[in-house]
Amino acid sequence: MQKLLSALLDPPGFGTRCMDGYSIREAPCTMGDDDWSTPPVPDAVKQLFSSRNWTMEHPSPACSCTCDGRKRMLPDCPAGAGGLPPPEGSAADRFLDNLSGFINGLDTKNNVKIWFNNKGWHSVASFINVMSNGVLRANLPPGAEPGRYGITSFNHPLNLTKEQLSQVALVTTSVDVLVSICVIFAMSFVPASFVVFLIQERVSKAKHMQFISGVHPLLYWLANFTWDMVRSLSPAPRRPATPADCNYCVPATLVILIFICFQQKAYVSSSNLPVLALLLLLYGWSITPLMYPASFFFKIPSTAYVVLTSVNILIGINGSISTFVMELFGDQEIGGINDILKNVLLVFPHFCLGRGLIDMVKNQAMADALERFGETQLLAPGVPLLGQVDDCCCVPGENRFRSPLDWDMVGKNLFAMAVEGVVFFIITILIQYRFCIKPRPVSKLTKLGPLGEEDEDVARERHRIVQGLGQGDILELRQLTKVWTGPTPGQVFKRKQKPAVDRLCVGIPPGECFGLLGVNGAGKTTTFKMLTGDTLVTSGEAFLAGKSVLREIEDVHRNMGYCPQFDAINELLTGREHLELYAVLRGVPEWEVCDVAEWGIRKLSLLKYADKRAGSYSGGNLRKLSTAISLIGAPPVVFLDEPTTGMDPRARRALWNCIHSVIKEGRSIVLTSHSMEECEALCTRMAIMVNGRFRCLGSVQHLKN
Repeated sequence: MQKLLSALLDPPGFGTRCMDGYSIREAPCTMGDDDWSTPPVPDAVKQLFSSRNWTMEHPSPACSCTCDGRKRMLPDCPAGAGGLPPPEGSAADRFLDNLSGFINGLDTKNNVKIWFNNKGWHSVASFINVMSNGVLRANLPPGAEPGRYGITSFNHPLNLTKEQLSQVALVTTSVDVLVSICVIFAMSFVPASFVVFLIQERVSKAKHMQFISGVHPLLYWLANFTWDMVRSLSPAPRRPATPADCNYCVPATLVILIFICFQQKAYVSSSNLPVLALLLLLYGWSITPLMYPASFFFKIPSTAYVVLTSVNILIGINGSISTFVMELFGDQEIGGINDILKNVLLVFPHFCLGRGLIDMVKNQAMADALERFGETQLLAPGVPLLGQVDDCCCVPGENRFRSPLDWDMVGKNLFAMAVEGVVFFIITILIQYRFCIKPRPVSKLTKLGPLGEEDEDVARERHRIVQGLGQGDILELRQLTKVWTGPTPGQVFKRKQKPAVDRLCVGIPPGECFGLLGVNGAGKTTTFKMLTGDTLVTSGEAFLAGKSVLREIEDVHRNMGYCPQFDAINELLTGREHLELYAVLRGVPEWEVCDVAEWGIRKLSLLKYADKRAGSYSGGNLRKLSTAISLIGAPPVVFLDEPTTGMDPRARRALWNCIHSVIKEGRSIVLTSHSMEECEALCTRMAIMVNGRFRCLGSVQHLKN
């Protein structure tokens, strides 16, 4: 035991730092005769501590825990920090005096017990190495130089590699990923709400009425997109705010403010905050037009909202979590599959947002991990020092923080969303133009049966139109046909074809009121839908003011007014606001808009209800408002689909008088009705429709006879 004690206390002392010809850079040998003396303390510090008059103004020296913005594993404390240091020499003497008796008291004479502080990462290896060197030098042969013998210990793998640090950072971010998931969840509801109003407009035909009144489809969608993204400072008469109508910039700004309030470094640091704002902005840019095509396929707004929200959550959360979990495996094959999956899922803005947030968190966590673990590095002799040494004499660790805008980080997500916004908007416009331009479809229908025997007047009118003698007519229907295709009972793959409108031929001159009389299902409303561009024409052609319904529908819209069978009214707007809106769309000069709206109100006897919301109107007043809208702008042809439905006799007579005044102005009226009395009061000529065909045609008196 005496040899072991001598080996520990005599040169070269503990470990290998003081061996002959061996040194460790930045850790030179400090062994000397005064190793166990009290560390020197400046007189000023001694006086301060001895007076015991420590105040907030005169505290003990403070330790420094940072170095040029870098975190330190151990504090840098000046002399006197924390109080007067204990006499280290006395403590060591007591330890050495008792060590011999302690060792002799062990049951096993050759046993060595080492006590260490388990809070130190390297304490186990360090203390074992000290004792190993002591045992080695205690058993050297006589005359051997202890300074030439020693054991150097290398502690592995406590010095983590970059890959290990990356894995540590990845596991650390698992909790922070939940924050990203919450953002995806919240931002899945917002864009789904944008289609609610669009579906209401399409189902109620308010959207179609706007197209008829002169709104270009591209302008319609641009206005919706602008409103959904950045709400205009001035009130937009076409798009009233509804409870479900949420402006995207409001929740996006709230998300950023919440992160700023809670000081989430991964999101609000000087490098990450602009990227967070870009992610949210481009997410709105791309997800909003992605929602628009759904407005063409749903009929119930609430159903669309629930379905779209669920899809957004499913794609955003599942895609982001699945790719993150696959990264945790660390398997090369799984990693390759994960890389492919991440590139494929970039087509979804939901994934781009979620994955971008996760990558930002990972990047910040990796930088923080390397900042903590790799700030001070001990370099072996001959290894060049990379970088510059700070003023506080610490060797900086590697700064692994990458710019979030790098392509492999969030850059590709931002680029994908920027492109997707344009692509999805173009897809929306293409879908819309299929319903607005109405190109002639390639007919694959079976041949319609022969017309058979027709009424003499109907056949004469057909011959006149087919021979091209209707050039003077303002409205001309030439073999106009609409065939509905549906499933055949009992035959899954065979489609049944039923003509709703069968080869209509008629010409209507200016200043005529032409009536279509027939029961429900006769084809009256379908005829109007084809003439106004609301549905595709199966075959045949129609011309209004010399413009083709198939090829020049926008020009056709400028020359027509339309009162649909069901009122295309926004319940939140007043009657006056409706008329002012459509007056603006019709191109009425701004200074005349109010006068035109007032004219429509008085013309249809709506003065009492003009400033009340249309949602409170009775059925008769709604029909009056729809008729007034169709007359705005003085179109040469007005289509009225059962305009007097739900009206009392007095209101019906007032509407008839209004229609008579329009006819006297030289404009043409085409109306549908179930009432022979109404046709007799209004129409100069009428046709009775049965199963999509004209059964008889002529004046009211002629048909009576």
